[in-house]
Amino acid sequence: MQLKKILLYIAMPIIIAGVLMVFAHVRWLQYPKRPISVYVLDKTVPTDDYTEHKPLFWVLNNHKIVKENAELYEVQKDYLGFFPLNKEEQLFEIRTTNIDAVEATADANDMCYYTDTYGVYYNQWYKHNNKAPQRSGKVFGGLNNNDYLLLKAFKERNKLIIAEFNLYNGPTTNLVRAKVERLLGMQWSGWTGKYYRHLDTTKQNAVPTWIVERYKEQHQDGWLFDGSGVVLVHKYGKILVLDYPQGEGKPHLITRPEKATLYNVPQSIVFERWFDISYVTDSTHETIAAFQLQGTPRDSLLKPMGISKQFPAIIHQSDRYQFYYFAGDFADMHVPMWTSKVAGANHLHKAFSGSAKQFMWDYYLPLMDKIITDYVNEDLYEK
Repeated sequence: MQLKKILLYIAMPIIIAGVLMVFAHVRWLQYPKRPISVYVLDKTVPTDDYTEHKPLFWVLNNHKIVKENAELYEVQKDYLGFFPLNKEEQLFEIRTTNIDAVEATADANDMCYYTDTYGVYYNQWYKHNNKAPQRSGKVFGGLNNNDYLLLKAFKERNKLIIAEFNLYNGPTTNLVRAKVERLLGMQWSGWTGKYYRHLDTTKQNAVPTWIVERYKEQHQDGWLFDGSGVVLVHKYGKILVLDYPQGEGKPHLITRPEKATLYNVPQSIVFERWFDISYVTDSTHETIAAFQLQGTPRDSLLKPMGISKQFPAIIHQSDRYQFYYFAGDFADMHVPMWTSKVAGANHLHKAFSGSAKQFMWDYYLPLMDKIITDYVNEDLYEK
């Protein structure tokens, strides 16, 4: 009898959770389908987990945004870029938009989202090694002229453009980058950066070996860091390290108060992913949010390099065309796609995902909710 009670106590929460999940899925099934043609470009898919665009597809599925054939978007196939077919056998496929299809593609789609153009590299694909001491040659990557022409075509049609890090940074050529900068009213400083919890190379998830080796080449005293910190990398190879005592120094994404209310996002949230330092060159653009680096004794390194401790994180244009630029790796995370078919799953994730995925559920999801919902409901949008 005692054993039965114990089993009942164990089983009851599981049964209740299962019933609630069924009801939540049924509720999701009742959502109306909303057909929106979305062009997604992701050139950085070295594995079959699709983390660079999976959060976007989670949002699309959760809102029941569907393709023209009324089917949900599938994370494995409904994008263009690099397709890993069989990594063990080194088989892959490249799917791109040909120049003669640019205009038709812009006509056929309602919006585009360039999630990442950095690409896939030799050590990642052929050697299965992300910790090599030096960067390797690319297998495929970088924004090309056809990608630029497609952005231009979307802009000319006043269709929604969303792009994020890595849009026009390396390995994109200087010529294509300059054209994109003029088109979108931005300019890259040449710097990218990322926060690392462990600068000590003996710790797990520490700084990549190629950064450490390159820093040693530039500094005779070597790599002497053992706390946490922000590593800044210039397109010409210069490495700056802003180190902090353990547990400090995390960059924050600071959203203007009125915009935080509008997009239902926190005014301040930790951001530990890759970012770029870009600036607005079009006076009609607005900066919705900015990255804020924390103070450190090494702040003196920034000014000679023309780096400010605060720089744009989200750039928005709505007066002349529909455009958002996220200057950080916003849509880069593993999320279980099955939960996208559950009403209110975002609340479940927020409760159980922990701080590592806080940005996804507290910031990226409500931000995308607002952007897509507003675009769908605008008078200019006609199906």
